[in-house]
Order: sequence, then C-alpha cells, then structure tokens
Amino acid sequence: MMPTVSLCTRLARSPWVWLGVLAALLLFLEPSPVEWRVGELSVDQWVQDRFFDFTSGKWCVDDKGPVGRALFYTGPKVLLMALAVALGVCVFVPARLWAARGLGKRWFADRRTLLFLIASLALIPLVCNRIKAVSNVYCPYEHTRYGGYAPYVRVWESYTPEFKEYQRAHRDRGRGFPAGHASGGFALMALAYAARSRRWRVAGVLAGVFAGWWMGLYQMLKGAHYLNHTLVTWCLAWLLVLLLARLFRPVGRRDELA
Repeated sequence: MMPTVSLCTRLARSPWVWLGVLAALLLFLEPSPVEWRVGELSVDQWVQDRFFDFTSGKWCVDDKGPVGRALFYTGPKVLLMALAVALGVCVFVPARLWAARGLGKRWFADRRTLLFLIASLALIPLVCNRIKAVSNVYCPYEHTRYGGYAPYVRVWESYTPEFKEYQRAHRDRGRGFPAGHASGGFALMALAYAARSRRWRVAGVLAGVFAGWWMGLYQMLKGAHYLNHTLVTWCLAWLLVLLLARLFRPVGRRDELA
C-alpha cells in the first residue's frame, strides 16, 4: 500500500504529469475524435444547461445579487488581495525581529517562501488572463444557445468568415477561456509548499481547491464559464505552483529535497 501511495504522491508533484492532464482535458473537452458528448451536446453544454432556465431565459444565479456577489466574487478577491499585501509586508520585516520573537523558523519568516506565495498569487491569475486575451472564446451567456450573439466555438475551432467580419467591425473578442476569477482561488494551492508537515500540506492543497471551486462554480452558475474553463484553470494553476516551487524552493519544497 505504501509504495502505491508514494508513487501517487510523486506523480502529483510532477509538472510533466500535470501538463499531460491539462492537455488531456483540452483534448477530451474540446472538439476532437475522442470528444466526450451527451447526445448532441458537448459535456460543457450539457452541464451548463442544468444552470439555465430556457423558459425564463435566466441563470441559476443573478450576477447582480449583492449577497452572492459579496460571498463568491468581491469578497474572495478582496481577501486574496489582502493576503498578498500582508505577505508583501512580511517580506520587509527584518529577520532579526522574527528571531527576537522566537519566530525565525516559521514559514512567514522565510523570504523564499513569502516570495513564492506572492509570485503564485500574482502570476497564476496573470497567466490565465493573458490566455483569455488571446483565446477568443466566449462565455456561455454570450452564446446564442443562452440568448447571446456569439456562436458556440471553442479553443480548437474557428469562427465563420461572417462572424470574423463582425468581430473586426465591432472590435470584439471572446474572453471566456480559461476561468480568470477562479484562478485566484486555485493559486492558494501554493500554501502546500509553505508547510513543513504533511498534514498542513494537504490542508494547503485543499484550501486552494476549495477556494478555486467556490469562486469557479459561482461563475458557472451565472453563465460566465463552462466546466472545462474551470478545470483547465485548476490544472494550469497547479502546474504553475509546481514550477514556481522548483524556482523559489520554499520551505515545503526544501524539506522534500532534504
């Protein structure tokens, strides 16, 4: 049993494995000879149909509802920004002050770890938003199936010449792929490498997964993203966390190599 667990743990820490998972998601959830479908619908459309009332033309969640927006959109973004600021402040605290208070060996006193966390919180959303800027994929609510104006075209497909002309005339581009909002939550998976014990590492990963899906499901329920937009963001975020951990070598990574 233990060798199996060890093997699974090593695979989960390999950037190459997660790069493969990312490629597989794009292959199976985008048009391809092995695309997953439910009847005439893609998996994305079938899932999204569960969140849309075709009779009233409304989504499960009102994106202007103040409570939902505060709990799932504005609130998490503010908390993530506050965390990044707090980590930045800790970077500039002199090491001797941490040591004087007996905190010199804590993760928040380790500059490599702090810089790693700040880089993860900043770079993962930045990468996702840069991909959004060039992917030209629209959100569900913009697709004609759900009352929008854009055809259902995904990453590997091309638009018709007529719609390309419309985009040029209106200077319009899709910005739905991948999920930018959820990327901030998934970036918290970096907390796994700020921990020394296995228990806290698992807690760090789970915190990031929970935060990412907390934010990502809200976006799906209000028609802002498809399932694959969030899944790809999840895998991309973990891949970037692993690569940044190799670059910065935070305390969790150094303990692995010790």
